[in-house]
Amino acid sequence: MFCIPFLLLGMFLGETVSGLAFAIPWLLGLLMFSNGLGLRLQDLRILRQKPWLLPVILALFHVVMPAIALGITTALGFPTDAVIGFVLLALVPMSATAAVWTGVYCGNLTLSMALVLADTIITPFFIPYILTLFFAAEVVMDPFHMLWGLFWMLFFPTTLAIVCNRLTNGEMQRVAGKPLAFVSQLAVFSLLVINGGVVAPFVQESNVLFFLIFGASFVLGAFWFVFSFMLGRLLFTEGGDVLAFMFTGAMRTSTTGMVIAVAYFPPAVALVMVSSMFFQQAQAVWYGKVARDWLDKRERPSVE
Repeated sequence: MFCIPFLLLGMFLGETVSGLAFAIPWLLGLLMFSNGLGLRLQDLRILRQKPWLLPVILALFHVVMPAIALGITTALGFPTDAVIGFVLLALVPMSATAAVWTGVYCGNLTLSMALVLADTIITPFFIPYILTLFFAAEVVMDPFHMLWGLFWMLFFPTTLAIVCNRLTNGEMQRVAGKPLAFVSQLAVFSLLVINGGVVAPFVQESNVLFFLIFGASFVLGAFWFVFSFMLGRLLFTEGGDVLAFMFTGAMRTSTTGMVIAVAYFPPAVALVMVSSMFFQQAQAVWYGKVARDWLDKRERPSVE
């Protein structure tokens, strides 16, 4: 919930900060490099033990979920820009905070970290082409240009951080980890303020669509947690694995989504990302507790 004051500040400042949008890709690259230092290639070993898991997850979370978002929002009559926002939100990489909540609720942290790492590296190559597949008839897009941009904003800084940390045997993370973490927090705050300024004109209109987008973000966010939990129950037997699957499946890096939206789409797309930030962390707390309690009851041996 810490992001909300910075978004509101950006909305209040409006054009004063929206002119800084040119800095957004650089701020995101810095953030991805900092996050990449905390990712370890050895976490991917768990995916080698289950070779079926990665393609299944990519198909479910970055094809099926966007298709569901497309179907629901189109059926509800949302305009194309808003529909693109909800589809894009399902396409962007899994959030690193999913691993945090997995640890809080005693889930399989190794599995969560492995999924986040693999998804962060692979997903940028999917986003432009899935969007083109779904919206080629409504929106003119240059998928290669978008892919090139995502490569430099997401893939390159993340991979560079992982390689640097590997080559230095973790020394880079030990030396530069804390200073970069502080700088990356400043980058997050700056991204939130700038993006708040970008969507400010749309928000100030206070039209019906504005409130509908916020309502749909809340409902769809809740649906993704339930959907991911149910899929986790089908794919795994251990409760810790189910929790890891639920959090990684339901939580997305809205900051990344905002950057992509501002760079390539109208403000309504970015508004979807902003609205998701208002609910995602609070829903993680609630559904994490509900899922943990339910799993504990199922796994607790019955007393004769």
